[in-house]
Amino acid sequence: MIPLKEESLMFYSKNDNFTTIAWLYLYTQFIVGAVISGFLAFLAVLKSILPKPPRDLTGDIALITGATTLLGSSLAKEFSRAGCSVVCIDKDLKSVKRTVSCLENCSRVERIGSVHRKRQDSERMQKSFAYECDFNDRDEIRGIAKKINDEVGQVDILVTCFGSQDEDILDTVSNTLMSHYWTVLAFLPFLLLRRKAHVIGVTPTISVQDAYMGSRAAVTGLMESLGQEFARQRSQLKFITVAPKAEPRLLKKTEYEIARNVVEAVRTDQSSLSVNWCSRMLYRISCVIYRAINIITQ
Repeated sequence: MIPLKEESLMFYSKNDNFTTIAWLYLYTQFIVGAVISGFLAFLAVLKSILPKPPRDLTGDIALITGATTLLGSSLAKEFSRAGCSVVCIDKDLKSVKRTVSCLENCSRVERIGSVHRKRQDSERMQKSFAYECDFNDRDEIRGIAKKINDEVGQVDILVTCFGSQDEDILDTVSNTLMSHYWTVLAFLPFLLLRRKAHVIGVTPTISVQDAYMGSRAAVTGLMESLGQEFARQRSQLKFITVAPKAEPRLLKKTEYEIARNVVEAVRTDQSSLSVNWCSRMLYRISCVIYRAINIITQ
C-alpha cells in the first residue's frame, strides 16, 4: 500500500504535467493564431495597394456624343458588348436611330450565339437609347442632360466625341471645343453622384491639321485640369483624353481597335491609353496576385 504522502506527491505531479501540457497547447494555439492573423493582415494591406482586376461594366450607363461618326459608333458597340446600356446622341436623330438599331441587332445576335453567358436579368436591363441634340447650343445640352437623367438614369461613362470635316481652326475653337466644355459641365453634377465614373474626351479625327492640333491641346488641357482638381478631392471620377491622330500607339489602329482600348481603360481605371508593354505585364501579374489573395482570404 502506497503511503498517503507519496500518493499526494504523485497526484500533484500528474496534475502539474497536465497543466504544463494545457498551457503549452494554448501557447501554441496563440502563436499559430497570431501568425495567421498577421499573415491575413499583410494580405489585406497588399490587396489594398494592388490595382484591382478589370471590373464588370454590366448595368452601367454609357453616353456617347457624336455617336453617328465611325469612332462614336465603334465606342457605342464596344460599351454595349461590355454590358452597358448605351445612350447615343447626335444632331441627326435619324442617323442616331440607325446606330441604335445596329447596336440592338448586334446585341441580339451575340446573345443567340453565346452559350456561356447566363446573365439573362442583366441582359434584359441592357438597353440602347437615341437622342437628338445640337451641341452648339448650351441650353439644349443642359436640357438633354436633365432629360436623360430623368428618363434613363444617372450616367456612369460620358464620351464626348465631336468634330466636323469642314471645320477650320476658328470653327473648332468656337464650336467643337465649347461643345466638349458645355457637355462635361452639364453632366458633371450627375457623374459626381456615382460611386465610380469616367469622362472620355475624344479629339476630332477628321479636322484639318492646324485645327486638330489646337483642339487636341485644348481638350487635353481641359481633361487634365479637371482630373487634377478632382484627384485632390479624392473623387472616383476619372478623365481620359483620346487623340487618335497624335498618339503613336493609336496612329495605325482602326476606330474599332481604339474603341476596344478605351473600354479596357475604363474597366481597369486607367487615366491614359498610352500604356507600355511592361506596365501591362505588371498589371496582369498584380491581377493574378489579387485573385490569389481573394481565394486565400475567402
